[in-house]
Amino acid sequence: MKKLLLGLFTFAAASQFLSAQTLQVSVSVSDLSCNSVCDGSATATTTNGTAPFTYSWDDPGNQTDSVAIGLCAGIYTVEVIDFVGDTVIVTDTVSEPALLAATATTTDATCNGLSDGTASLAVAGGTAPYVIDWGS
Repeated sequence: MKKLLLGLFTFAAASQFLSAQTLQVSVSVSDLSCNSVCDGSATATTTNGTAPFTYSWDDPGNQTDSVAIGLCAGIYTVEVIDFVGDTVIVTDTVSEPALLAATATTTDATCNGLSDGTASLAVAGGTAPYVIDWGS
């Protein structure tokens, strides 16, 4: 290195790791298929930021991928950190369907041996479409 003279000097540096745009994270959820069945999931999607990204979910398994699986109904938070340390925290809710309920309505046959009776079933809650097996 050569000797520098006394005086003011300007130095500029650039990093290849400098994030061009601010890290953004969105979360999409898949709700439970049935009441009390822990098969929900949540997916964190990153926009901008600098890869690689680290993910930390606050679920019981402390999952560390962009997708958290096997979730029960509840509120979940994911913390995403990019390579330069930008951090985003997002919260979303995994829901469960209402309890399945069914109401049957019947009409007796008009005479013994006639097949003119009826049966109907009104279904609510759960997850449609419903499959009804009359067992006939």
